[in-house]
Amino acid sequence: ADGNNLKNAVEAQGVYQQALHLFPVSDSGWHPTVLLSSAITGSGIEEIWNVITKHNEHVRSTGYLLKNRSRQNIAWFHERFIQLLNKDLQEFEELRNFQTKLEAEVSSSAISSETAAKQLLKGYHEALKRKS
Repeated sequence: ADGNNLKNAVEAQGVYQQALHLFPVSDSGWHPTVLLSSAITGSGIEEIWNVITKHNEHVRSTGYLLKNRSRQNIAWFHERFIQLLNKDLQEFEELRNFQTKLEAEVSSSAISSETAAKQLLKGYHEALKRKS
């Protein structure tokens, strides 16, 4: 809402606030609001900080923050496990070559992505057996 842009900012604020009513209430139960601020004059900054503080208090008091962090931790665990599996798979040169071949076949629609994934997994299992 800086300078001559205040009128446009107020109009946009109304549009965005109305649009928020089209969305279901978030899992946290928080009802967002649209605020105006100016980096030049500093107006609205305190109000924004107050809303941030209230949101933080809300998600803590309802237990949503811990629940959401728990879900994030699980998602990060899954993501990291997949990364480690991919890194381990890349340790086998024959599997890297096989993966490249499968990618070309999937790209040309010679085989489905499902079939290619199953073949690569089978190759990975076999490579692990040979390794041990």
